[in-house]
Amino acid sequence: MRKIASPQELQARLLQLLDMSKGPERPSRQKLATELRTLAQKVLGQQKIATIDDHDTLSGLLEMEIESLGGYERDPDVPREVEQAAEAYDRAVEKTLKEWITKNMGKFRVGDGPLRRAKKPEHVVEVLMNLRGGAGYLYFMEAEGHGVGTWDGDWDILFVDPKSTIRELSRYMAGKTRSAYQKLKDALMNAAFEAMGEEDEEEEW
Repeated sequence: MRKIASPQELQARLLQLLDMSKGPERPSRQKLATELRTLAQKVLGQQKIATIDDHDTLSGLLEMEIESLGGYERDPDVPREVEQAAEAYDRAVEKTLKEWITKNMGKFRVGDGPLRRAKKPEHVVEVLMNLRGGAGYLYFMEAEGHGVGTWDGDWDILFVDPKSTIRELSRYMAGKTRSAYQKLKDALMNAAFEAMGEEDEEEEW
């Protein structure tokens, strides 16, 4: 994560967040809290773990989509449509995880490691939604085929039989969240096409 190095840059980002909160499509309190935490971490120069619905991650994903179309734009602006699709995908992941975990609590090492305080399915879900980037980010990257996923090893400590259970859960998640994933993918692609169109207009000038 790039550190915010000047008061002017901090002021500009705060004003951007203020405008966002006053806009016609106001973000949720949770979304604003995430953005403010990200901003605080940037000011302090702290390393942040990616999540699927924070601005930096979405900007990076959009940048990759633009590059796949043959363009280049560093830190592109993220349209509200992409943010909404990312939030919806994250909610779909959370809901689907809870459904699966409720039926499969015995496959988790409840009471140990990151799950030492977990007693209910929702407690396990909370850990998965935040550990090592969070389930939303990791399952999206699995769907994208980017070589990043829940099978990287960071989640192994959560399961009694990590190898088979993580693979089983990945297949389940892919099937149940396919629609929400596709909507986020489409939103990113549409935003990339729009950005490319703006680039073409600038070149004509």
